[in-house]
Amino acid sequence: MNTDSTSDSNPDGTVDGSDSGADDNTGRTIDTTDNNDSNLFKLTRSKLLLGLVLLSGIAGSGLARRALGEAGYSNLGVLIFVFGYAGMVFAVWFGWIRPLDITGPAGR
Repeated sequence: MNTDSTSDSNPDGTVDGSDSGADDNTGRTIDTTDNNDSNLFKLTRSKLLLGLVLLSGIAGSGLARRALGEAGYSNLGVLIFVFGYAGMVFAVWFGWIRPLDITGPAGR
């Protein structure tokens, strides 16, 4: 026998009481947590594209530089690495950092 009045069940299967975390009318659980934390690690197209840009800009240009250096085109490999890395930095700035609204307080 349950003597706790906050978790008594109704005949239709819903739960009464304010401590149960359920809506009194429907019996469904009410989610009161902040969804910002769950979206932080959600894999989106933007995050995949950022990872691809970073991977190609760092590892891709580095691998191309090494391959060209081993083939005897060391100076061309250096140019490929510099322009690949700089292009990656520009793409990250233009696509992800520039659109951010980074402002301080309105006035003091």
